Amino acid sequence: MFGKQTAAGAVVTTVGLAFTLIVKAETVLLLQGAPSLTVQV
Repeated sequence: MFGKQTAAGAVVTTVGLAFTLIVKAETVLLLQGAPSLTVQV
């Protein structure tokens, strides 16, 4: 039971970190005038 909760927490943390890195990279690209990677206009 506890092991499953820990695994779920690790997955959430990993996804959260990945999302944060993607947002940061996107922000840098937009500041440089590059087209958005995640939002296709």
